[in-house]
Amino acid sequence: MNKWDVFISHAYEDKEDIARPLAKALQEFGIKVWFDEFCFKPGDNIRKTIDKGLSESKFGIIILSKVFIDKYWTNYELDGLFVKDSETQNNQIIPIWHKITKSDLIKHSPSIVMRYALDTSKDKLRDIVYSVIKTINPKLSKEVNRRKYLLEHKDDFTQLSKVGDNLVIECPILRQKLPSNLVSRLTLLYIIMAKYVGFDYNTWIEGFMRDYDPNYEAFCWERITILFTQAWGKDKFNEEECKILLKYCIQFLQFGGNERIIFLKTIEVKYCNSIINGMGMFYKMNEFEDHKNSDFDEQAMNNLYDQ
Repeated sequence: MNKWDVFISHAYEDKEDIARPLAKALQEFGIKVWFDEFCFKPGDNIRKTIDKGLSESKFGIIILSKVFIDKYWTNYELDGLFVKDSETQNNQIIPIWHKITKSDLIKHSPSIVMRYALDTSKDKLRDIVYSVIKTINPKLSKEVNRRKYLLEHKDDFTQLSKVGDNLVIECPILRQKLPSNLVSRLTLLYIIMAKYVGFDYNTWIEGFMRDYDPNYEAFCWERITILFTQAWGKDKFNEEECKILLKYCIQFLQFGGNERIIFLKTIEVKYCNSIINGMGMFYKMNEFEDHKNSDFDEQAMNNLYDQ
């Protein structure tokens, strides 16, 4: 049983530059991180504590630098990660090069160079975080990717003519069947939205069979449907206008806080006003919802993007 998603091995000298910011960013996204500052308590046996972290972590990040390769404890951790990796054969080691060259590493351990690595001289912290999350938590990576795409295009909202194509990670069908209660929810949503989504029922259901978490995707579509049906009003829009409104509702719910306000300023007034009216139901729902638990921390993404 893995207690931690990832173990971060690093030299003390690299803590301020990369190790601590990386550990905190991953932790803010809900990744369970073994990091010395998080896990050591006064009086702990260093070797036993490290061994426990190594054995109970699914993945291991090694921040390779010139000081890393010369230290006892980092080499101890590196040996432990390679032993575990050779046993599982699951490629669980994620190397990050930090102020070090290929020739430096070859002198220390040619086998390390054979591993594909991230590099702080080329990759920004947020890109390193995205890559790590994609490796260790594909479900979370899907939501981070969507958020990343939207933030990168926040100054060009009006050019997002299609919603979905660039906001998800393509994946094969992951399951042949869905729970009956989920199929009922999805069918009801399709009955309401069929005229506007632009594809048939089989394609609709198959899309959820491709998702890492179809239940969460159904929840997102339920909220889209609530906003859309409340926004369109009776006889307020024709069918083509409803399709445009649906696109705007999907885009609107991708954002949070001030980004929603910015987005609304970029669309036609009638759609803007309808979405604002449709949000009235969400305010009513808010009285009954428990917001303490969330699969994805929007603030974590904003914090990372500011760095």
